[in-house]
Order: sequence, then C-alpha cells, then structure tokens
Amino acid sequence: MRVRARTSGLDGVCPRCGDVSRRTHAWHLRRLADLPAAGRGLVIDLRVRRLICGNAACRQKTFRPRTWPP
Repeated sequence: MRVRARTSGLDGVCPRCGDVSRRTHAWHLRRLADLPAAGRGLVIDLRVRRLICGNAACRQKTFRPRTWPP
C-alpha cells in the first residue's frame, strides 16, 4: 500500500530568528516505510517544503517548518 501526503501549512517560523515565511525554496520527498502487516507493506511518500527565511540578518537561509506540536 502506498500513501502520498504533503505538508499542509502555508507558512513556517524560522527556527533561528523567529521570522514567519511563506516563500518556498523547494520541495523534498521523504519516503517512509514500515514492515508488512497482514501481508501488506506500507510506504508513505511525504512531500516536505523547504522555506526561505526573509530576514537578511539571519544565518539560517532555508528551513523546513515544523508540522507538529513540540
């Protein structure tokens, strides 16, 4: 079985400076797999965004937004 998913948030907060950004730098594919259950394997294709920090003084140029609570 294969599940395709992507992050859903429109914006993210830079982990270094705290600025909010909506500017997408790129999309990355993460492939998560688990052991077969009931004879069926599971693969999750997760598309994750990489955002651009808009703060010129910040050393963190790109980042992946957090999509779950800490």
